[in-house]
Amino acid sequence: YYEYHLTLTPGDVLFLYTDGVTEAMNEDGAMYSEERLRETLNAQGEKTAKELLAAVQKDVSEYAGKAEQSDDITMLGVIFRGEAG
Repeated sequence: YYEYHLTLTPGDVLFLYTDGVTEAMNEDGAMYSEERLRETLNAQGEKTAKELLAAVQKDVSEYAGKAEQSDDITMLGVIFRGEAG
């Protein structure tokens, strides 16, 4: 494991997820991918953390279609609302 430090400013979004999100497979066996996750997140604009998580969950589900879920899918979204400093 690596240790990182990060300074958040008001409005910053932190999105944490397990590999089950990016490795979710569709009916053809293709994975959802980090690129698609990034595109989905960037397309959301200013939403609440709950709305952001729901949008990603919906997109992963639509992508997977009828394919059986092969791994856990866990996500955490945090929007920093405090003061910088």
